[in-house]
Amino acid sequence: MLLIGLGIRVNGIFRVKAGLSHDESVSYLCAAATQSLYETGLPLQVDTPLVAADIQRYYAKPEHLQFQRVAVDLSQCDIHPPLYFWLLHAAHYAVGFDMRTGPLINVLLSLVLLVLLFQLGRSLFGGPLPALAVCAIWWLSPAVVAIDLEARHYQLFGVLAMMMFIVGRRIWNGAASLSVLLVFTAVNALGLLTHYYYGFLLLPGAVIMCLRYRVSALSLRYVGSLAASFLLFLFCFPQFLDFVPSYLGHTDRVAGGPIDQVQRLKALLVACSDFFSHWRAMAALVVLCICGVGLWTGKKKRDAMLTECRSSTPWKEIHFHLLWAGLFSACLYLGGISPTQAVGGEYFSYIWPLLCLAITFWAQRMLSSSVRGLVFAVFITQLAFSCWFAVQRSPFVTNLVPESWYGLMERSDVVITNEGRRGYLPRMVTGLRPNMPLRICTQAGVDQFDPVELRSVAFWLSVRDDADAAPGLSERMKEAGFAEQVLRDGKHELRIFDRP
Repeated sequence: MLLIGLGIRVNGIFRVKAGLSHDESVSYLCAAATQSLYETGLPLQVDTPLVAADIQRYYAKPEHLQFQRVAVDLSQCDIHPPLYFWLLHAAHYAVGFDMRTGPLINVLLSLVLLVLLFQLGRSLFGGPLPALAVCAIWWLSPAVVAIDLEARHYQLFGVLAMMMFIVGRRIWNGAASLSVLLVFTAVNALGLLTHYYYGFLLLPGAVIMCLRYRVSALSLRYVGSLAASFLLFLFCFPQFLDFVPSYLGHTDRVAGGPIDQVQRLKALLVACSDFFSHWRAMAALVVLCICGVGLWTGKKKRDAMLTECRSSTPWKEIHFHLLWAGLFSACLYLGGISPTQAVGGEYFSYIWPLLCLAITFWAQRMLSSSVRGLVFAVFITQLAFSCWFAVQRSPFVTNLVPESWYGLMERSDVVITNEGRRGYLPRMVTGLRPNMPLRICTQAGVDQFDPVELRSVAFWLSVRDDADAAPGLSERMKEAGFAEQVLRDGKHELRIFDRP
């Protein structure tokens, strides 16, 4: 099953993936160290004659490594710390632009996390078979496989969260040698450099140290390690101090507009159920079965199971971290701190490994060995199919528009678009030949466009709120002697005007 999961990922990256996602479009601007250059340079290119290469240069291989530039760009134009984007930048410098670079980095990180999860599972369960079951559930989950398909930093977040837990357990149990503390400090600094939410993951360990050791030399060394991690984070990313006031001044924009708690609650529940199956009905059935078996078994074995869980220190640590991670993630999302789309899947990369451990723990105690084997076989088979279909239908592997659109644009004399946002335009032009004439137009630019010497014109328009993206365009072009062909895909519209 583990080889099947790897094969599905590799097939998805090399054969299925046809284009960049919205966030990947931004990731590769970071990789090329051109994010702020794009923000300042694009307005100067609007309503002027261009070729596709003028935009494709924003993804060009940098002449030298520019880690400082990447960090500054992220602090000014984004909401993420730089560690993953430094890795992507180094890869981009080595091989140039390739939409597979980020996903391949993610697969390598997934393999690291798989090994860490197996080691932790074997330590907790006392044997390899339950640990392999944990790994198989995590590896084949549709919510997890999607993380590897997009050049974003969430799998690195999951790896460092797992490393923090593994190393932290040694300190929580009194093994706080200098080498362990140094590793713990480095891992936490890297975690803070990967995602700002990483700081929340450090709170359960601090509570554990406080409850077990009160004010003692060991707890003070632990606090000192956390403080050193933060100082190391600031040393590597001093631009964070500039980012904070900028972020606080634009929290409404980050949240994605007005907050609808009811819709966000629905999205949260659906996103969490997606961990269990690609198909919503099947996911709901799995959740209902888990709840049903839990209630039925709880009545018969509740006291014994609770006693075992309470007496087992490692499992108390697992459940404490899992409940806290779920709680703060849900609160930040429902409270509008997290963006509208930031729920489930890749955004919960630090939750899924702990959830797999907890599921396996409770399955061992609720089900007999024969029933457990049958349930696992059925569930893991369903997960394998879910994993495959999740990749095939993922929004992270599809192109922005149908491939046939590029063929229609290629035979036009010029491509005109009203789309200049960083999450769209750079990936739009990757499918055009470098010398393809291009214009990025405002509405005024569209109105003033004169096609008198052209025989074929392609308008690639972003359509918002079902409004006419270019009022009066069809009438003016028809009056100039052009025949019109209109294609629509989601919020994108292609209008091809050809002279008979």
